[in-house]
Amino acid sequence: MLAPVGPDVSIGAVTNAASNLAGSLSPGQIVVLYGTGIGPPQLALYYLYDRPLVDVSLADTRVLFNGTPAPMIYAWATQVAAIVPYSVTGGNAQVHVEYQGQTSDPFPVRVAASAPGVFTLDFTGRGQAAALNQDGSINTAVNPAPAGSIVSLFATGEGQTSPAGVDGKPAARPAWWRA
Repeated sequence: MLAPVGPDVSIGAVTNAASNLAGSLSPGQIVVLYGTGIGPPQLALYYLYDRPLVDVSLADTRVLFNGTPAPMIYAWATQVAAIVPYSVTGGNAQVHVEYQGQTSDPFPVRVAASAPGVFTLDFTGRGQAAALNQDGSINTAVNPAPAGSIVSLFATGEGQTSPAGVDGKPAARPAWWRA
């Protein structure tokens, strides 16, 4: 059950973390919420350590989609990043932020089967994609991938996966990744 609405906790926007654009969300998508009083005054980052799943609470902050808590990536007073739970389906969802026992008003969002976005080098959702060459170096105009090699892109918003996604379960490293 959600706590009463707090006057200082409010959501202004929910965006795709890669493109930073508002629009439809999808299960498993990394999102950024912008607002007021939605997290601690100092940036709090989630560190996986040796845990099998990403926590659904960080620095006394939670994000809920239709009442289901979302895995948390970071929390700050005006910006929070979380991962849309895989159980969120259908045309619409209600998003709430809880911070220190106070809950925001519901923020309506559209839900789609997929809503892809590619992360970019400048973190704006515009410009060159954040990509790694097969040797692990950053792909740029002065460091292009050799012909026939593998380039890895970083994206979010793929929607439900097969097998079904598990909330908060980190992706495995690709086989070619250097430790």
